[in-house]
Order: sequence, then C-alpha cells, then structure tokens
Amino acid sequence: KFKNALTHVVSTQERKQRFRSLCVQYGLDKLKVPWDIDTRWNSTYRLLNRCIPYKAVIGEFLRSSTPEALQLELTNGEWEQLQRLCNFLGIFFTATVQLSCSYSPTSFQLLRHLYDISKVYCHLEQAEIHDKSLTPIVDAMKQKFLKYWEDVPLVAIIANCLNPAYKKFYTIKVVQRYKDNLRLDNTGVEDYVDSKFEEMYNIYHSRMSANQNPSSSRATPRYEYKYTCVF
Repeated sequence: KFKNALTHVVSTQERKQRFRSLCVQYGLDKLKVPWDIDTRWNSTYRLLNRCIPYKAVIGEFLRSSTPEALQLELTNGEWEQLQRLCNFLGIFFTATVQLSCSYSPTSFQLLRHLYDISKVYCHLEQAEIHDKSLTPIVDAMKQKFLKYWEDVPLVAIIANCLNPAYKKFYTIKVVQRYKDNLRLDNTGVEDYVDSKFEEMYNIYHSRMSANQNPSSSRATPRYEYKYTCVF
C-alpha cells in the first residue's frame, strides 16, 4: 500500500509538480524517492527513512487527488508500523556502513554489531507477542540472518579477545548473550575459544622454534609467553 501510494505520487510530471509545491508549503525539501530492491534490506531502509518524514505531505496529496488515490492513504497505525520496520532495518544499515570501511580495521567491531542485531531480534519477538504485524518479516529475516551468522566468526572472537576493552572474559559473555538472544545453544563457547587460542599458540611456538639459530646461546624464544597472557 505504501509503495502504491508513492507510485501514484510520482506517476506523472503534473503530480510530481503538485507534490513539490506541497513540500514547499510544509517547509520540506523536494522528495527524491529512492529505489527499493526486494532482495536488498538497506534499499528498503533508505526508502522508509527518506519518505516517512513526508507522511503529512503524502496524506494531503492523496486526499486531494483522485478517489482511487484516497484509498491509498495510510492510517496512523500503518505509519507507526512502517516506522517500526524502519527502526528495525536501521540496525542492519548501520552495521553494513561501518563494516564496509576500506581503510580502517573493522574485525573488532563485527561482534558488537552482531550482538546489537540479535538484541533487536529479541526485543521485536517479545513485542510481537502483543502485535504480530511484523512477525512474517522478522521471522523470514531471522532465518536468513542465521544462515550466515548462527556461529560467530572466529576472526571476530579473536579480535575482541585482543581488544583491551573486552579481553576474553567480556568476549565470552557477549557471545553467550548473542546466542541467548537468538535462542541458540550457548554451551561450550569458552572451551571453543580456549582451544583455538591454544592451537594458534602452538603454531606460533613451532614456527619460532624452527627459526631459532642452532648456534645461538638461546635455545628457546626470548619471550615465551603462554597465550593466556592476553586475557
């Protein structure tokens, strides 16, 4: 219904001009409607984020247009539902933008964004107990999300463990809460992280030992720290 209303507004040059005039009366800039691609969540967010502030203008335009357009006018409840959807999609948009940087490190930010997304899913599922209007959308997107992110990537866990603000203790807590929010099994997270750090340390130790000069008075690496020192 929302897309049909926008299509009606921009379908002819005469309607576009009338809509621009209304925007000026409301003190708003000219509205350029972004493309919405069904398979791109961020495009839907851009569409909603751009058009929702114009709801008063869109409503007045439809009321003053054809009888068919009047049936496309959205109710306050429908606008509120679109705002909820926009807020939901916004967390994905923020994560995409911040993790798409080319000239700054992003691996240590991945776990935080995954946790934020899981928290939004959890809150929406609790809200859907009373209002199931977004249930089909949330369920479908959650299944798609879990297809790729059911398990937190190891690089994100390692980067967080090496981050002085998190270290191992808080990284484990965040991963466990992430799985709780998505209703996944959170057992064995700490053992998994320990085993991977043990594995990496053994690789490091074997390479350092192989690079030692046999004639050197030092038979072992100068600094032989166990991997747990970073925790």
